[in-house]
Amino acid sequence: MRLSENCVFAMVDILNAKESEEESKTHVRAIFQKLNEYGLTINVSKCVFGVPEISFLGHLLTKNGTKPLPDKVDPILNYPQPKTIKELRRFLGLLNFFRRFLPRAAHNQTHLNDFLKGLKRNDKRKINWSEQAKNEFQNCKALLANATLLVHPNPNANLVL
Repeated sequence: MRLSENCVFAMVDILNAKESEEESKTHVRAIFQKLNEYGLTINVSKCVFGVPEISFLGHLLTKNGTKPLPDKVDPILNYPQPKTIKELRRFLGLLNFFRRFLPRAAHNQTHLNDFLKGLKRNDKRKINWSEQAKNEFQNCKALLANATLLVHPNPNANLVL
């Protein structure tokens, strides 16, 4: 969709998750009506309806919860130990996309983040790895490899913050 002469808008995914098939159908109709109202079209042949699980934005969504897609996690698990600050930033950026699956992420990345303090984004300085930092790097990858399914919140449960 063209928003202006120099601006094009491309929306790729719409996710509709409902408890029942009837609820889902009702909601899909409402979505189609809204899209039509705004002159937006979709390619129905690319749509997926009524599936028990689906890949969405790097995650596998099921009725039971969410977990990282293996094909998105594998490059992180196979990432070599960074040699420069810039490479470490890249690794941490990839890793932190899945941060919500990593227990105590900030604590487990302390020594890795210490390398970045006060340095510029594209710093190509070599990293002098301590044994502790090497272990932390491997531990971060292991935590992601063992990421468990995050259960969807129960809308009927009390939420305590």
